[in-house]
Amino acid sequence: MRPFRTVLVGFGAIAHGLSNDRRMATHFRYATHAQVLRDHPRFDWCCTVDPDPAARKRARRFGAGDVVATLDEAQSRHAPEIAVIATPPSVRIDVLKAFPALRGVIVEKPLGTDLTAARHFAGACMRRAIAVQVCLWRRADRTLRRLAADKARKLGAVQAGLALYGNGLHNNGVHIVDLVRMQAAEILAVRALGPAVPLARAPIRGDVALAASLHLSTGAVISLAPLDFRHYREVALDLWGTRARRSFDQETLRIVDFPRVANRGLESELEIASDRPHVYAPGAARAFYDLYSNLAQAVSNDRPTWSDAANALRTEEVVASILRSARRDGALVDLPGQ
Repeated sequence: MRPFRTVLVGFGAIAHGLSNDRRMATHFRYATHAQVLRDHPRFDWCCTVDPDPAARKRARRFGAGDVVATLDEAQSRHAPEIAVIATPPSVRIDVLKAFPALRGVIVEKPLGTDLTAARHFAGACMRRAIAVQVCLWRRADRTLRRLAADKARKLGAVQAGLALYGNGLHNNGVHIVDLVRMQAAEILAVRALGPAVPLARAPIRGDVALAASLHLSTGAVISLAPLDFRHYREVALDLWGTRARRSFDQETLRIVDFPRVANRGLESELEIASDRPHVYAPGAARAFYDLYSNLAQAVSNDRPTWSDAANALRTEEVVASILRSARRDGALVDLPGQ
């Protein structure tokens, strides 16, 4: 099949800049959109759009197709079928309006500047039958997908857990909330545990650090807590199931099960052997590439994507509800639709 005419909108860190991080390259074969678009046979990277002259200069050096300053130029020259939207949230809907021939989009989170804007973007895609793949990349990690499908057998029902994030609730907080939903259970209610603390140097303007409790459909509660990345980075999830303990740490580059065994101190009792780890091979190296492959299959065969707009909206609803709880002095907030 012929490749889809593809435009990359925005040529910043996630589009290209992280390609130069040598440490990231040891773990991620594909860390940026530019790396995937350069290699993936289903996408014809015909054009890149960025209003910043310095970004356009970097794009030309990389070989990013026809590099232009405006969406109108990209439409008139190429009429893209796929748009990769690596811009601030305020630009999302403008990209849809600019390209009438779109069949699919790969879009960074959040989907909008607020929940209303995110729903507007998702609704516009639905009305035009545009397939949406949101860059919650762990949804495409092959190891994480396998474990999510198999959690009832090996992990059992989640009883408790701890989720850690840094650099903002709307930034890495969204990723860890989505991982909780993927690996533990659906979140039905939330409660903020303290005030929202503004972050002066967050990647997303106006972002905050905020602790919360996430109340699952199973009845279990996951504690969500922020870390200060000035000390060190971590985005992690530690789940204590009825059959095992499972931890996702080093930003999910290390995934470990700890088995349930005979208790070493008491007869007729069991324990979790936290000193006997079973380490899984991570699937992060090609997750970004696999997100693209899945979108190509979805567009070609009219199938759902792994990280679709409905899933992203649900995760963003969780985050919005945590903020709503903080404004209500920590009141329990049930999620919409429950």
